[in-house]
Amino acid sequence: MSSQSLSTLPKVGPLTTDGSISEVLHDGARDLIRGSLSSSTWRAYKTDQIALMEWGRLNGVEVLPATPELIANYIASQMDDLATSTILRRVAFWSFWHESQEIEPNPCRSKIVRSTLRGLRRIPSTSRKAQPLSSIDLVQILSSTPETTLQGLRDRAQISELFCTDHG
Repeated sequence: MSSQSLSTLPKVGPLTTDGSISEVLHDGARDLIRGSLSSSTWRAYKTDQIALMEWGRLNGVEVLPATPELIANYIASQMDDLATSTILRRVAFWSFWHESQEIEPNPCRSKIVRSTLRGLRRIPSTSRKAQPLSSIDLVQILSSTPETTLQGLRDRAQISELFCTDHG
């Protein structure tokens, strides 16, 4: 089983604060704990932890332990900048983080946070449509693509073809 990178993740049950798994456990138990979440979930949680800590630093607040009001304010402050799914995942991580540190009661399970999340889910999604590439963007992309390799020539040809193709 592949080893997960847990160096910046919080303590999770038998995991220690530095991310290593308690030596009291047998190798098989440690492997099962590492495998309890997919590697993509561990990566997402690591990203979420960094984002929450940065938000706390910028706002002069401690994010662990958090209060229900702090979490509700976080949700409201992020709703214009982040996708609803990202906010939901971050709150799920925040809940996981509190549980892994055995902080009770878990503020993410409070009525105020649940109501705030319910309100967030009720807001119609405004998809952010990507802006099309400009000719300046295309020139920058093509100039950074090498002409000296077969792969570079192929990439340049495909990019040029996509840009020049009339899709109407």
